[in-house]
Amino acid sequence: MNIEEIKGKADQLKGKAEELQGKAQELLNNPDVQEKINQAKDFLGDAKDKLEDFVEDKTDGKGIFGFGKSDDKE
Repeated sequence: MNIEEIKGKADQLKGKAEELQGKAQELLNNPDVQEKINQAKDFLGDAKDKLEDFVEDKTDGKGIFGFGKSDDKE
């Protein structure tokens, strides 16, 4: 393969990369995709909150490593 063939292949790959970047941007800008992303963020946020509450409840507020304040439940 000579230098001109390599340059030609590089240009083809660059063009393909730009095309794929455009398609990826279109996908990310799709309202349905954005809705699903937001739903996933909400789901993960809710799961994190529930997990934190569970750990706090099971460890008397000390967390999984035994550190933190313990709420006096009197």
